[in-house]
Parts: sequence; C-alpha cells; structure tokens
Amino acid sequence: GRSRDDLIGKSHWDVYPDTPGTDLERYYRRAVAENTTVRFESFYPPHDRWYEIHAYPSPDGLSVYFRDVGERKRAEIALRESEQRFRQLADAMPQIVWTARPDGNIDYLNHRWTEFTGLPQSVGNEGWGQILHRDDSRTANERWAASLATGAPFEMELRLLDRRQQSHRWHLIRTVPVPDGDGKVARWFGTGTDIHEQKRAEESSRFLAQ
Repeated sequence: GRSRDDLIGKSHWDVYPDTPGTDLERYYRRAVAENTTVRFESFYPPHDRWYEIHAYPSPDGLSVYFRDVGERKRAEIALRESEQRFRQLADAMPQIVWTARPDGNIDYLNHRWTEFTGLPQSVGNEGWGQILHRDDSRTANERWAASLATGAPFEMELRLLDRRQQSHRWHLIRTVPVPDGDGKVARWFGTGTDIHEQKRAEESSRFLAQ
C-alpha cells in the first residue's frame, strides 16, 4: 500500500518504526555484519501472511527478497493441530497406539505404552525387544519384515510383558499402512489391544470341551 516514491531514499527503520528490535532487524544486521545471505520466515500482520525472506549484501547495501509462503505455513499449522488432536485421542485410548515411518521406525508411542511397559515414549523400536515374549519374537519379526516389504497390514496375537505385574499378557497387534498419493506407504499406524482375559476364556473353553 506504499508507493515507490514514498520509500526510495528513506531509512527502513524510519518508514517502518515497528520493526527495530524485532527478528527482522536482527537478521538484516547479521547479513551485513557477517557479509552472508540470511534466510528466515516472518509473519506480517497487515497482510496476515507469512513470508520467506532472503537478505544478502550487495554493492548498494542490502538486498532483500520476499516470497509469500502463507499457504505452506497454514498447511504446517493445520498439520501440527491435527497431530496434536491425534495424540490427545491416542493418549485417551486404553490400547497401546504408535505410528512409524515407511521404513518401520517408530516415531510415536502413546501414554498407554509407558503405563503398561514402564518404558519411555521415546524408546522407539528398541522397546519391543524388551517386552515381546521370546516364543513369539521370531515369528513376529518375520511377519513384520514381510509387511514392510509388501506394504500389507500386520495382524498377530502376541504376548507382551506387563512390567507392573512382571508377567506376559496377550495382545492383538494390528498395524496398517497409510498410502500417499502415489500408493506408496507414507506411514504405519499400529494398535495393541489387551485380549488376555479373552484368551484365558478360550483356553478354559477348550479345556472343558476336551
């Protein structure tokens, strides 16, 4: 909303008195002091937009390039809000819930995981080796490797160690792929549902039938 004639030859800090002391000034002065290009993002309230800004020294002083990244920033904010809602939902569930990258590396475990296993939510894939019953380990690893190779869902009944009781409990483990736009696996979503009492009831029924 300003004309070139209103700005050329004038000090940036005089024309925009709200910018001194902000990141904008700090990055500008850093580019000049270090004689290097500085890239950063800044929100401009009058436009209600985010801009990616490149400031670099030039023979005339400082050259600045602005690129509107509002759509990307809104998408990033929406994604963060979506992830936060997912985590709130996952932490409220009685099942163990996790997510993994396409290669199978776990990047999220919900609060129920820590309650049941006593292990931190940041333990990643290493935690499963500590709680999986040794009689189930080999088959589970082979089937999970097959799912990663083919993109097929994983489903198996496994025994997991309850650290509080120091005993194993049966769980139904389900892991399903979420495809991207090209049909490739973008993420894996998994759940572990405690079915121990159900398994005990089934065993009792078989015993009585025999």
